[in-house]
Amino acid sequence: MILLQGRVTLAKSVLNSVPIHNMTVYKWLCSVIKKGDNILRNYIWIGDPTKRKGVTRKWDKVFKQGTEEWEKFLKSKFSSKSDIQGVFSTKNTYETLRSKEDSAWWCKYILRQAIHPRLGGFAWPLLSHILPMDDAIMKKGISIVLECHQCHSASEMESYTLLQYPLAVSLWQKASACFSYTPITPSDNWRTILERGKTSSPYIANLWVAMVFPIYSNITRARNKCRFDGVQTLIQQTTLHIQTDIVDASLLSKSSMDDTIQDLRIIKELNVLYKPRVGNNIESCICGFPTQEKVKICCDGLALGNLDIAGIGIIYRNNKGEILSTYSKSIGKL
Repeated sequence: MILLQGRVTLAKSVLNSVPIHNMTVYKWLCSVIKKGDNILRNYIWIGDPTKRKGVTRKWDKVFKQGTEEWEKFLKSKFSSKSDIQGVFSTKNTYETLRSKEDSAWWCKYILRQAIHPRLGGFAWPLLSHILPMDDAIMKKGISIVLECHQCHSASEMESYTLLQYPLAVSLWQKASACFSYTPITPSDNWRTILERGKTSSPYIANLWVAMVFPIYSNITRARNKCRFDGVQTLIQQTTLHIQTDIVDASLLSKSSMDDTIQDLRIIKELNVLYKPRVGNNIESCICGFPTQEKVKICCDGLALGNLDIAGIGIIYRNNKGEILSTYSKSIGKL
């Protein structure tokens, strides 16, 4: 394959030989020969082929101006940041340039490893307050009859259906008693309910979130069955479904529990896996000293990935373990 410049050179050489061949066969006027020469010479340039093209200059000669225009052009307004390993990647560039907004407070709950995506999908409209309840429908300007399809005594609001309905009250009382948390009242919101697990071990906190989301989803499912199918859901069936979701969360969770009576009681009552903390491995080590004619240098440092000010330290010891000298220096934040 011939490069573009080679193709142009080859085409020019062929076309330049056309007048020579014609002059040996035909007799042309000088004016015709000049016009033909202009056309052949300018055939690759856009515009009038009868007019000579402008002067062509190399790009380097036009913009190679040292520390002036060209280098200023190369200095981008945005710069990429490297990761902790010093690697510049497209992901880091995107994180640097993208517009950042505050994330929702409930993301850390629905995106937990112990929470199945199915439960997270159910919980998203709940925590976003977009459930198709009477209060959400009335906010859109639609007039409806306020009546609970399960008890026929109150309006089907989100707070009543999920917290004050008799089935919901029974489930929340059992959940609070199981984890020994303060009882859930209508004045609570979903944030205060989920944050009750902050005082427990990571494993128990995951089980609490796995308890809250199934209670909500099963209450909503019971409400839909009563409203659209006219079927009342038994509390035994609801409890069984909640227990199944909690067992799934215990299998997905990678967190550990505290070795306390409280955690053991919750584990036994929920009938889930026991996940104790990994014990510390005790390993023996020997600190040897150098020979008489040598000096032992012990050094340490904090640099890459350190959140605080990084620094280095060195200790010099003799053959008896005595400290001869020390050295330390701060190298700032990296």
